[in-house]
Amino acid sequence: MAIAAGVESQWNRGSKWMRWDPHLHTPGTLRNNQFGNDWDAYLTVLLKADPAPAALGITDYFTLRGYKNFLRHIQGTSIASGPLIFPNIELRLTIETQRGKAINFHLLVSPDDSDHVSLMEEKLGRLSFNYQGQPYYCTDESLTRLGRAVGGSVAQADEAALREGANQFKIDSPEKRSSRPTPPGTLAA
Repeated sequence: MAIAAGVESQWNRGSKWMRWDPHLHTPGTLRNNQFGNDWDAYLTVLLKADPAPAALGITDYFTLRGYKNFLRHIQGTSIASGPLIFPNIELRLTIETQRGKAINFHLLVSPDDSDHVSLMEEKLGRLSFNYQGQPYYCTDESLTRLGRAVGGSVAQADEAALREGANQFKIDSPEKRSSRPTPPGTLAA
């Protein structure tokens, strides 16, 4: 079978290297905030990147806040029509390293579905963490309540409580979950 001329030239070209940054925290991220709330400086760094990125994974811990803010801030810039932009949700497991640090993992979400944000937020809201016998869920509201419970103050500012909740929230490892029976009528995670 002969290869079409256009396809053959693509195969003969060889590899094409492109710059991807699948782990990029935004201003206001819950952890690892290197830009404060300075979106202008942040976007300037992205716009001046050489070579320009072909894909950006907009990362935040346990939430899509950074991704949604990023999409709002890039309106009207060349970034909006340029690289592939997708959410990267950083989560932590209850199992730890030898040094007692939580193990992080990332959920890279395809932006192909126009409902990808609401679908992912719905799925995140099913994750839970127990603190002092009380379940807390992976939503901004529940993480804020967790932060206040851990901090011991209901008067704690929303943003500070949300950060504390995200700092405390961890997901049971797959090994730990598989040892528990799955309640009837639920899907095993």
